[in-house]
Amino acid sequence: MNAASLFGSANQLYVKEEYEEALKHYTCAVTLQDCAEYRVCRAAAYLRLGKFEETLDDAKEALALDPKNHVALHWRGVALFYIRYASAKLAFEESLQLAPAAKAPRALWIRKCDAELSGSTLPLGGLVAELSKAAPAAAASASAPPKAAAAAPPAPVSTVAQARQAAGEPAAAGRRPVRREWYQNNSHVFITLFAKGVPQADCEVDFRERELSISFPVPSSAGDT
Repeated sequence: MNAASLFGSANQLYVKEEYEEALKHYTCAVTLQDCAEYRVCRAAAYLRLGKFEETLDDAKEALALDPKNHVALHWRGVALFYIRYASAKLAFEESLQLAPAAKAPRALWIRKCDAELSGSTLPLGGLVAELSKAAPAAAASASAPPKAAAAAPPAPVSTVAQARQAAGEPAAAGRRPVRREWYQNNSHVFITLFAKGVPQADCEVDFRERELSISFPVPSSAGDT
């Protein structure tokens, strides 16, 4: 197979979330034809597998081939977020400067970096609402992995807490709300709940066709779930 065919099959495997196999195909494509596009997509596969150093290596090589590749900078920022917040923020800011119109959630990640660097829990509701104003992106081709530039979140969905509040149900006394963030690309919805010190074994997750239920003990409130 030639590089283009291997790259195409790698993209299909990526969309199917078969990241290990996609990585093998991307690697073969890069070996036959080293280019920024192949490196960027392989960086995304590495990132999905939690291989941050490899993600950074591919992002670096992609930027050497294409210094204005804002997607490579975005993946670099995401990988660095789990290593060095300040460096991650710089990568997101540079990506945003190169392509301010791209709908990758760079502003969201910059806020995440600021929150971690300051040790605070910054409210992100306004930012989510701002990102939601973007027009929905066209569906990505099944032959290509979701690019950072294609992400466009829809309007926020009401949470259970908001529904209870609307119904007049009081919040549990003394409970601090669990901070949460979300964004969406063409194939996934990413939800982050910030609750430190929760053992994985104590988390119950129920996936259904159109909803998700997560239950866990609140560390700061004994006996509360």
